[in-house]
Amino acid sequence: MKTLRKALDILEYAVLRGGSVTPGEAAEATGVNPATATRILRALTERGYLVQVSRKRGYVPGPMVTSIGTRRNQFSSLAEASEAPLKELSARLGRQVNISVLDGSRRVMLRFSAPDPGFVCWDHFFFSDHWSTATGRLLIAALDDPEARNVCAECGIRPYPAKEIARIRKDGSVRFTQEDLTVIGHWIRVPGLPAAAIGFGVPHKRADEAFRLSGSAAGTICRTLQRNMKSF
Repeated sequence: MKTLRKALDILEYAVLRGGSVTPGEAAEATGVNPATATRILRALTERGYLVQVSRKRGYVPGPMVTSIGTRRNQFSSLAEASEAPLKELSARLGRQVNISVLDGSRRVMLRFSAPDPGFVCWDHFFFSDHWSTATGRLLIAALDDPEARNVCAECGIRPYPAKEIARIRKDGSVRFTQEDLTVIGHWIRVPGLPAAAIGFGVPHKRADEAFRLSGSAAGTICRTLQRNMKSF
């Protein structure tokens, strides 16, 4: 099990980097013994998850990293259904917009759209700053109360925001102020699929427009998912 975790850590690091990764860099970044890191990199290369470009430059993500994502599952369905609505919403607002789900107590972004083609992606896959984000608040509220309390406690959200969670469950949306932005989001809830949420931040002067557009995008995503569910 420890070896598996080390292999996943190294693979995630290589994918996050995007460019080439040497055994020494992988070992330092993940805390894995250099010799073990080298063996793992070679094993991942044999399975097509990495490609060795040269001894000096090391390894880059291989074809399997892309190929494994071509198979449909409940999370890819959410990502596919949200692609066009997120792109349109991002373009109209000029803001980065994302759709996320919870994996245990961690938030995972399935897809994002940014108006700037030079937008730099995050340097990690998992997020725990739930209460500072629209998607985080929505996803906690989608849990039953005992589970929501556990996630809040684990992520340091104290005291338990019972009133706000109850309101979110009623409305299916969030809208709150964070410095110079209004943070906005809506639930994506379709029977048979994991709860998801879209979220973003906009300047205060565009908050009303953005909230309306967010609700419309969420509705479009839900209707697309419902149609797709019926076709299976």
